[in-house]
Amino acid sequence: MAPNTPIDNDDASSSSSEPDIDDGLLQDELSGDTLAALMQFMNTGSCFDESDVDDKQQIIAEEKKFTKDTICVAYTENDNRVIAETLQRLRGEAEKSAVAHKEVMANRELLVLESTARKDALTLLVKDGIVKLDGVLEHELCDICLNQINQSLLDSDFQTANEKGGEVSSFVGFGNVLSRDKRYDMYLPNEGPFKQALASMVGKGSAMGDLFISMFEGKSAFFHELSALISDSGSASQPIHPDTEYTDEAPLYTCFVALQDIDDSMGPTVFLPRTHNRDVHERHKATKTKDALLAESEYRLGLLKKGDVAIMDSRTLHSGGANLSLNPERRRVLLYFTLRNPLYSGEYPPCGSLIPGLSISTAEF
Repeated sequence: MAPNTPIDNDDASSSSSEPDIDDGLLQDELSGDTLAALMQFMNTGSCFDESDVDDKQQIIAEEKKFTKDTICVAYTENDNRVIAETLQRLRGEAEKSAVAHKEVMANRELLVLESTARKDALTLLVKDGIVKLDGVLEHELCDICLNQINQSLLDSDFQTANEKGGEVSSFVGFGNVLSRDKRYDMYLPNEGPFKQALASMVGKGSAMGDLFISMFEGKSAFFHELSALISDSGSASQPIHPDTEYTDEAPLYTCFVALQDIDDSMGPTVFLPRTHNRDVHERHKATKTKDALLAESEYRLGLLKKGDVAIMDSRTLHSGGANLSLNPERRRVLLYFTLRNPLYSGEYPPCGSLIPGLSISTAEF
């Protein structure tokens, strides 16, 4: 597909038709004390006076095991009316916000993430927070890694448990992932074909290896994650999000490597260039400015070919797309790893999708 070609998108169709009240909207509109009162009002069936509590609500109150030290507050009929009206207004605003958000997502123009010349990669990564390099991993290694990942997923019982919403212990080798139905985050070992792949991609003289040397001023970087992102047919799109909150320096950089060609039906990752700054993060977190931000943002689809990589600043907004392929074999698999920026002076986020106890550094390669 030619660069800058708009692509039809219907990810917005997966949004719920019944919007919930946005916690951010509540916090924007109400003081802390008022918000606490409203939550109490909602949790006790919209009444505070004991005479208004029916048998069912009385049971709920008893289950809360109030003691003699519990402080009870009496609300007048006017208080109840004001709170009910406020709740109704917030629900109305939440519905309008959901409709506006759906329209923004439906009307956005999706462009293709373009490839970057090796010499320009660092400049563009600093500027846009995302860069694409072609052919960083040999096709043969892509095929070997892909087959092993698919076999490991087949051999595990996680796939069934995941689709049923069951809890799975971290030692099994799977991490948390947004919109997890038919979507998996499987830890990878630093051995066999995966170690070969890393050596090929980040070793001395490689495009990525040279990029990291420039980025990190010659310092080695420790791995924060080494895993596979798997998206099966029918998986929903993720909400737009950054991997880390805004900081003056990027704490992490994530590299998404395609193990097969990814087309627009397979749920490619959507990146929003130039969203790794303070202003964007503040607007994205605020309910009143979020949709305006998303409406004016640029969207780039990671339509990677086998062996290509997208390298992302962890502060950059992005989302995994919906896998809309009707062919159940059209599984999207990304080998990905995240590096800790050795120039970052703050505290790193808790360790991500990495086998517990595994320690890897770019110095090894």
